[in-house]
Amino acid sequence: MRKEFDAIREILLRGARQVKLTELWQGIHQQLAVGTLTYKGTISFTEDEKSLLRQWIKDCTGVDPLEREHLPAAKVETSPEVFQKATPRAVFGRMLRLARDGGGPIQIGKSTAVVPEGAILSVEPEYLNLQQEKILVVDNGKLVRDWYRIKLPEELQGALIVFRGQQRDALALLSVIDEGQPQLNVGFYDFDPEGLKLALLAEHDAILVPARWTEMLASDPFYERYNQPERFISQIDALLYLQGERSERITSLLRHMKANKIALMQEHLVSEQEPLQLIYLR
Repeated sequence: MRKEFDAIREILLRGARQVKLTELWQGIHQQLAVGTLTYKGTISFTEDEKSLLRQWIKDCTGVDPLEREHLPAAKVETSPEVFQKATPRAVFGRMLRLARDGGGPIQIGKSTAVVPEGAILSVEPEYLNLQQEKILVVDNGKLVRDWYRIKLPEELQGALIVFRGQQRDALALLSVIDEGQPQLNVGFYDFDPEGLKLALLAEHDAILVPARWTEMLASDPFYERYNQPERFISQIDALLYLQGERSERITSLLRHMKANKIALMQEHLVSEQEPLQLIYLR
């Protein structure tokens, strides 16, 4: 199972859709009936199938390949029965949970919906035309519910604010966005190494960060009150991942975050009405 874990973790981290058809991948393909063999000697996967691969390895080992770099010493044998229970799509798995910034109407098929403050809308993505939309993906459910409190920069005003969800729901959302091809796909996460890592893995066009991030150091009152250096230190795996990525777009951001051990939560950025800005990743 260790080899399967490493192989699946690699394809998820790289965001690849094809891998060389090795004996290992042939075995995974036959066992799970996922992936399509190509004439090039490779096997290709849809985003939904990659989501199933991640869930399968997690069910078999108890370890999420996107949250841990290695398996513990003890190996856990594959259980077809466990996988059988895990693979059916959750009832609300592909439904987007969202609201419109500013409370404006959302086109649902041939109708429109308006979401009041303190509520979010659940809708099948097939009823939305995402190509015309700017989307802000938020991984904090309470913030999505309280979407009216998020003060967005001008470029995102009127955007669809979408709940990322956890694990399988999050992977399903990645697939939905990939299929829908929105005008702009932005992520809003905690301002810490884990948040940056999640943003890169999700392949957003841009991320939402504090506009004053260069000022957030020991002399800043907001930093002094809300920064959690112990949280930063606990995210060493995410920090190492980011340093390995060497993304030019986040080099300065990461350097400042590391120098000041920054770990700021979305809730505090929003509750204190910190100005937010976009940093483009592409």
